[in-house]
Amino acid sequence: MQDEITANVRPALLLLLGAVGLVLLIACVNVASLLLARTEARQREIAIRAALGASCQRLLRQFLIEGLVMALEGAIAGLGLAALALRSLIGLGDSSIPRSAGAGLDLRVLGFTLALALATGVVFGLTPLVHAGGGKLFGV
Repeated sequence: MQDEITANVRPALLLLLGAVGLVLLIACVNVASLLLARTEARQREIAIRAALGASCQRLLRQFLIEGLVMALEGAIAGLGLAALALRSLIGLGDSSIPRSAGAGLDLRVLGFTLALALATGVVFGLTPLVHAGGGKLFGV
């Protein structure tokens, strides 16, 4: 039955899914390059903090919290933009997409966004320490 309902628009929806995935990939690469550039600028700060006696746990906690806050802010902004875009698309009343009036942001979308934001915050929050010589900082 699902094939009957979506047969006419399935190729267009798959193309849209691919385009959205590509835009997301480009955005992630841009943010990652900005964070790496920021890390390079913070090398001196990390070295000074370590020389003044900051423990590895303190540095780890600082960068982890910074990364998580930035990721959660981005997730909230993205969810807000998604809600606005979804509302405007539904408002157009285009009946060429089956069941488009029932589209919305539910708990699965919110959970996925939260999980992705937390994972991104942890990975990119720890990047400055790893890039600054994590082996030396962590006593390895």
